[in-house]
Amino acid sequence: MSPICFDNSFRSGHGSSEQLSPPSGFAFTSQGHLVLSDDFNHRIQIYDNDQLLVSFGEKGKKNSQFNYPKGIALDKHGNIYVADSWNHRIQKFDSRGNHLQTFGSYGEGKGELNEPYDIMVEDSGNILVVERYNHRLQWFSPEGKSLGWIGQRGTVLEEHLAYFYETPANLFSSPAFEFPTSVGTDSLGNYFITDSGNHRIVKFNKNWQRILTFGERGEETGQFQYPLCVSIGENDLLYVSDLNNNRVQIFSPFGQFLDSLEQTDDSTPLKSPCLTAIDSHGKLYVGLTFNPRVFRFSTPSHSLESLAGDRVQSDSRNPEWATLQGQLAEQSAESLRATESYAKAIQLMRSEKNRDLSIKVFNPDLLLNLSRIVLKEHSPKKNETALLGGLEIFIRQLKYSREKVQKIYEAWEEVAREFSDKEFKKQLEILENREDPRIFNQELFNAEKQERILFRKIRAASHEHCRLSEQMTEYISNIVASQCSAVLIRAGCDNLVERLNELGEMFSANLATKEINELAMIKAFSELQADQSKWNIFRTNFLANNRIVLLFTPLLFELRTLLITFKCSAQVSTENQKIGAVLTEVIEQSPTNQIIPKILLGIQETRLAHTIIDTLWRDLIDTWIALRGENKKPSAKKLEPDYFSPIPFDIEDLNIEEIINSYNTENTALKTKAKQLIIGNSAYCTDSLPDTFAQRISQILESQTNYEAKNNELQDQLKDLYKQCRDLNQQLKRVNPQDKRTPISINNNISAVNFQISLLKRMILTLEVNEDHNINRLITGSALLATNKEVAQEPSVRSFYENLAIYHSQEETHVDCIAKKIKSFSFRFSDLKNQLLNLNLEQNIENVDRSIQLENEREEIKNDLEDLKLNLFRRSRICNRLDHLLDFLGQTNAYDKGRSIFELVPAICHSLTPMSPAIGTLAQPMGLAFDSSGNIFYVDQENHHVSRISQSGISLARFGGWGNGPGRFQYPVSLQLDRQDNVYVVDMNNQRIQKFLPDGEFLLAFGDCEEEGQRLGMVFSSSIDNEDNLWVADTPHHRIQVYDPNGKLINSIAPKDLKHPVGICCLENAEYLVADQSDDLIKRYDAGGNLLASLKRKETGFGDLYITTFSHTYGIFASDHWSSRILHLDSSLNIQGIYGNSGKRTGQFNRVGWMDTRDDLLAVADMCNNRIQFFDIKKTLSS
Repeated sequence: MSPICFDNSFRSGHGSSEQLSPPSGFAFTSQGHLVLSDDFNHRIQIYDNDQLLVSFGEKGKKNSQFNYPKGIALDKHGNIYVADSWNHRIQKFDSRGNHLQTFGSYGEGKGELNEPYDIMVEDSGNILVVERYNHRLQWFSPEGKSLGWIGQRGTVLEEHLAYFYETPANLFSSPAFEFPTSVGTDSLGNYFITDSGNHRIVKFNKNWQRILTFGERGEETGQFQYPLCVSIGENDLLYVSDLNNNRVQIFSPFGQFLDSLEQTDDSTPLKSPCLTAIDSHGKLYVGLTFNPRVFRFSTPSHSLESLAGDRVQSDSRNPEWATLQGQLAEQSAESLRATESYAKAIQLMRSEKNRDLSIKVFNPDLLLNLSRIVLKEHSPKKNETALLGGLEIFIRQLKYSREKVQKIYEAWEEVAREFSDKEFKKQLEILENREDPRIFNQELFNAEKQERILFRKIRAASHEHCRLSEQMTEYISNIVASQCSAVLIRAGCDNLVERLNELGEMFSANLATKEINELAMIKAFSELQADQSKWNIFRTNFLANNRIVLLFTPLLFELRTLLITFKCSAQVSTENQKIGAVLTEVIEQSPTNQIIPKILLGIQETRLAHTIIDTLWRDLIDTWIALRGENKKPSAKKLEPDYFSPIPFDIEDLNIEEIINSYNTENTALKTKAKQLIIGNSAYCTDSLPDTFAQRISQILESQTNYEAKNNELQDQLKDLYKQCRDLNQQLKRVNPQDKRTPISINNNISAVNFQISLLKRMILTLEVNEDHNINRLITGSALLATNKEVAQEPSVRSFYENLAIYHSQEETHVDCIAKKIKSFSFRFSDLKNQLLNLNLEQNIENVDRSIQLENEREEIKNDLEDLKLNLFRRSRICNRLDHLLDFLGQTNAYDKGRSIFELVPAICHSLTPMSPAIGTLAQPMGLAFDSSGNIFYVDQENHHVSRISQSGISLARFGGWGNGPGRFQYPVSLQLDRQDNVYVVDMNNQRIQKFLPDGEFLLAFGDCEEEGQRLGMVFSSSIDNEDNLWVADTPHHRIQVYDPNGKLINSIAPKDLKHPVGICCLENAEYLVADQSDDLIKRYDAGGNLLASLKRKETGFGDLYITTFSHTYGIFASDHWSSRILHLDSSLNIQGIYGNSGKRTGQFNRVGWMDTRDDLLAVADMCNNRIQFFDIKKTLSS
């Protein structure tokens, strides 16, 4: 790279040095004049080289006065915008300094500012303000109205912890900034922010999706100590003022360090540079913190391509430069050249055998870039060597990462136990009044310090491991989805199985240690009354198990990504036979098929992780069953007579083979063939049954009452322990800070209660497993009875089937009741959360007691919701298995329950786990729609994004993120597409609609800007009519709002009989459907608002129909979301069918999101099962 040449310095000849202060903002007019903020003199100056042309402003708070002005920007008319930093406002002037406008005031709300530091006028005319002390970027319209912001205060560590612990976005979300100070944009519309307190540069694309961060605190090249300003010059080179390192560093737009500037030609050092700017001729201007002069330099003009080529020659062993060549080629849409360069970089990375150096040069983004190009271009064959090399590198790095986590854990465990022992001795001194406050316990201090260091290290290593697992998942999924060769598929699948086995070994070893610790705790707990010193043993082992649970977090995340990779590989690959063979090994062949069930038995404390792995595992089994089809011959199984006996609920010797069998047969239909009963892949002989067989099966059914009673007992005990824990935590909050003794006993009791909670959760899990086995025996035995026609017609057997049907009906009633409770509790939980938020915003000390009370109530409801959800799926699983059995009994004429003609079994086509760069973050699809090409847009509600995917799950676009700025969401719930595939998103908590191009480019927002009486409330449902007008059900205002494609309100419809409309659906001929909260569940109106038809609420058993969609061929599909069922109606609102039940298996739902139809397909957003399911409507109706 040619050197940067010093041209000259100026701004030193106008009066004495006291009259000039260091510059704090640079901008250029269209004539090339420099506009400068004269910081300490509170004024703006305009220079033509060294000649001062204009100066305006003085210290003060009135218009045209400033208080430490900082950033400056000019619009296309030459108007000057100034960040009036300490007045917390923006002022606008004409080119001569005449005041035109002021907006903003001190605060952190919408339209308020806290030390605006830089400013940019976008092509749209909107003004982007960088707020240093609000740690965010806020947009304003040309009129000065706030359009929202992105960002919040946060460190890099906090970002990593939020990702690692999967913190909800409403509590902490990226991007996080720590004193952002400047913004710049390159020729492609990418944005760069100096995140000064985090010592890094953050890059966003034109849609404000973060795509890169680089830099960290330090003095080495590429490191920063408070980068204050970034400017983008010719060839999109970045010039960054590195304040405390006394230099300006130059980077490529992809973050590669290229050069640095540390002094002028006259050997004047660049002491504390704070400003950079590039004029239209490519000249670099630099301002210093303690010097009023402006320094000007000539910058290199040769291309980045030639610079990268030179570096490849001069630094040939460094893969960074081949990577840069690939990035530049990819940016220019030269895919072939890009893949060739990436292949060179991969070969260099692959050849590095030194472990430390291989970790240092490892670049996962390079590997992902290659896989994305291959996926887009369908070119795996010519890149096979590079892809295999990339896979080898990923495998090596992931192995290093896992070993690092385990090694840090082992060191942490040793130090933590030593610290626990010293801490207990100190606590004994306090409790026995032997503490001498004059003596500093250096040993305890050192042990605690070392324990904290290792705690931070394992969290950092765990975060890295989770990120790496997610990246490798995307890499393998992209390779398989690109229709790669059998060699690549085999290599990828072999790695998945190998990693699954490695994880199984790690879990097995650590679960064994956890079990030993638990036995020591139980023994110590039983001896506490006689010997209080046993608290040391109890607490030491309790904390040790907490550390094991933390160790499990990255391993469970990797396991989750493995299961997702298996599923995605199956849904995108054309090599079904090869993928099927791998899934057979994982699901059916011992010992690999035991890994997941055994892990699930050992992680009862972490219910969320348990639920996620359990859901993914069941979904993968259904994917394997669908892939396998009817080809495989079932295995003959002989059941001993003793098998058909009730299983006692308290048996802890769990049969792993029976657990596996339950997983694999739970969602399969029962059939008979050649005197055999077929359940899943097992075949049972039906020739003869023992004389007492019917009686024994009846006893199994009767034993379910014991399970019910025990489950209720354990749930009550768990609820009581939760309350004890909440009460103890409240006591701890109210302890006098000078009281050292009380917290010791309270914390001991909290540990004891939490341990009991853990044991109870294990007992509940054991009970669930045993009950599942009991039901399995009940299903198999009842079906075997039905195959013997003579026995099936006996009165005692008929009576048994009647009792079975009654039990089934009771369980269905329980499921409905629990679903309604979950809905009620969820709304209450949300309400409490909002109340707490409002109390905290008031920052009033008098609210402390009320805040503690609300937190206590919220925690209680949170625990209740957890238990309700667990109970829902326990009962749903029973109901769904009995559904299969009763269907079989009807087919064999053994017993006909007389099920409703409306209950239809949906004909499943397939289920889809969405793939994306954030593939490890489980999607929660809510809104959903087909585009004109058959691809799917869906709203990922809890992750506050919108994604576009193919019908095989391949990611085509992803946009959004938490916030209230343009293109950001707060709980988006539904979306609609117009005839051009533009996307309209209902942004619920921001109470607005946002419109985007299909690629995610933000166009406009509306619904929140009308006159007060026309603003939207918190809305949920929307629909597009034939003229691309958007209809919105404005629930709190009892009306339907209609907007044209430009967001203009053109109609407001409020029929007299409308009561809190929750759903809207446009039909043909300008007719429309409205679902509201009146006695009518859903109503149909003509274009004039006349009621044509309605469906009474009590006729269906459904709650409010938030979700409604229309098919020209098949009619209307609707759901109330919470019952996990779909209501099918014809155009006259007559019921055609009811589909689905609560559950985790294919064809079952965990909260139905939006639906859409295309041809014979019905796509359903299965929200809390993290997938989209597709059904064949024609086959469903014909069955």
